[in-house]
Amino acid sequence: MIFIPIVIAIIIVIIFYRHTIPQIENWKRYLLIFLRSIFLITVLILLFNPILYFIKEKMRKPNVIFLEDNSDSMKQTSENRSKTQAMVNYKKQLSNELKKKNYSILDYQFAKGLDGNTRSTNLTQTLNELSKNDILKETRSIMLFSDGWFKDKDLDVLSNLNIPMYSIYPDFHSTDFDLSISNLQYNKIAYKNETSPLLVYTKSKHFQGSASVKLIEDNKQLAIKQVDFSDKNFGVANFDIMFSRPGLHTFSVMIESDSLDEVNKANNTFSGALQVRNNKTKILILSDKLNWDVKFCIDIIKQNDRWEHQFLLMENKFVTSDIAASFNKVSLLLIVNNGKLILTESALDLVKSFDRKKGGIILFGKPIADLQSISPTTTRNIQTPFEASFDLTDHSNQYKSLDVLNAETLENIPPIKYFYVNPKIQSKVLAQIDNEENSPAIVLNSKGNFLHITFLNLWRWKLWNSESGYDKLITNIINWLEHKSAKRIVSSTDKNLYFSGEKIKVKMQVFDEKLNPVRSINAKLTIVDNKNKVVKETFMVEKNEAYISKLDINEPAEYRYKIEIEDADISSEGNFMINSENPENYDQNFNLPLLTYISKQTGGSLIDKDNLHNFTFPQANMIKKINKNEIPIYKNWIIIAVFLLSITFELYLRKRWGLL
Repeated sequence: MIFIPIVIAIIIVIIFYRHTIPQIENWKRYLLIFLRSIFLITVLILLFNPILYFIKEKMRKPNVIFLEDNSDSMKQTSENRSKTQAMVNYKKQLSNELKKKNYSILDYQFAKGLDGNTRSTNLTQTLNELSKNDILKETRSIMLFSDGWFKDKDLDVLSNLNIPMYSIYPDFHSTDFDLSISNLQYNKIAYKNETSPLLVYTKSKHFQGSASVKLIEDNKQLAIKQVDFSDKNFGVANFDIMFSRPGLHTFSVMIESDSLDEVNKANNTFSGALQVRNNKTKILILSDKLNWDVKFCIDIIKQNDRWEHQFLLMENKFVTSDIAASFNKVSLLLIVNNGKLILTESALDLVKSFDRKKGGIILFGKPIADLQSISPTTTRNIQTPFEASFDLTDHSNQYKSLDVLNAETLENIPPIKYFYVNPKIQSKVLAQIDNEENSPAIVLNSKGNFLHITFLNLWRWKLWNSESGYDKLITNIINWLEHKSAKRIVSSTDKNLYFSGEKIKVKMQVFDEKLNPVRSINAKLTIVDNKNKVVKETFMVEKNEAYISKLDINEPAEYRYKIEIEDADISSEGNFMINSENPENYDQNFNLPLLTYISKQTGGSLIDKDNLHNFTFPQANMIKKINKNEIPIYKNWIIIAVFLLSITFELYLRKRWGLL
């Protein structure tokens, strides 16, 4: 398109310089025509922005990828040859066949990705890395040389691969005598001085007899069990473990037999770790009388294995026990006042100190004048109790613990004996008495740790109705108030012990004083090793009312994590360990079901010794590769330079030669 304007421009220039005043020699005229033409051509180039295209066609062979697993499990031997060596002949024959059909062979080694950590095998990560490099675009098929023991969470990537994968299954069967521990099953959390079950799943190959399974902690043997493999190749050893010290406990389980010298002992040991907590939550009950209200509360506490209680009778400043010792390690204070409860000075100081630590307090019955500074209510001049029913207020909808008190349930609760109180300004009235004044029945203080239930005789509800509504309500209230503010943030790892290369998942939830999940906060996660060196610092990501971080830490050691909430004085800590053992040691033989699934899912097939020699592949069709290079000549600095030089040189000559 630009050539027509160029021709027209040159014609106009020739006409323009056909006659000059004064007349000049022909060679001068031709030089000026040349310079003016160059000038106009560069102007037209700048106006039309032409682009030069250089197109080059190249024929290329289609690719076939040989994906070779080089993880540590491929080093397992049988009859003095490894899994990798067992595939050499397959690789050679397939390579020759494909080269005859005009295919290009691309060799890649993989474990945890291409040339990744050999202590783990991840096929999804490998395929994603190949896809990012555009290698798969010209690939017609993939030959998978692997034992099939992948650590992928899922293999959804195969659905979108659109490339057939051929899994290689060589003639490899280990005939060596081998004992192994395949898995451990135990509770991640145990309690001090309480037994917890530990199941050890064991396997044997080419072995018949008895093997010993030992439980070891700190290089000390804690227990030993025998597993009989005389008529089966698997067994379970059942241990009852107990720890007297709270904290993170690491242990190992080892299987061995004295009858034979085992070749592969790498899979004979399996490690575990569990958190040991203080055994029970202590609930201290104070009352001026051992009545039915107290008795039914104690019965409910006894039903929960994680709760323990202590009862103190306090009447006329008489205490049945050492009050200071009783407050030691208390998580919840439950007070039942029938009207005669009097706190000693030491007891009053202990209760107020417990409140300052935001310990949970539940008060049934008459308000206590000495506790008015921390209570959500104040006393009134009316001292005599009355009887009536009660209803919930709108504020109660914020607290799931009171959901059991629905409209139908409230109708079935017999009249309760209540006391008149005044609620404090910042307190919340969650229930009110059905009287003319709608006096408070259940009141929560502003800090959310002191609940005053201003009535007694709720136990009659349990006798009136055979259902478990009373038990549920008292249990819910205890669970609600026994959590201190420090426990409003809950964090954990999905496991206590990880293999090197495994993803470490830290999960956290934060609750407000209403026990509702808190959202839209900044949670900073810090990981520290056993030398107090900061290994990782990151912010957690919100997901489904929780906060999650997934970390990659490979160095075997014990680690401690700490989660801090910005703009809030709360934090949570925990421990986990990274094991020095190699998980690839437990991957024996070939995972034939998964290899077959991969081939079938992608449209390929399984290649074994029976069909290797009959394997054929269609003749390759060459791929036409077109390389198209664009050169925007209007952006070239030479054009600008020619434009300026041509116009300036022409003007200079015209002036020198005296042209108008």
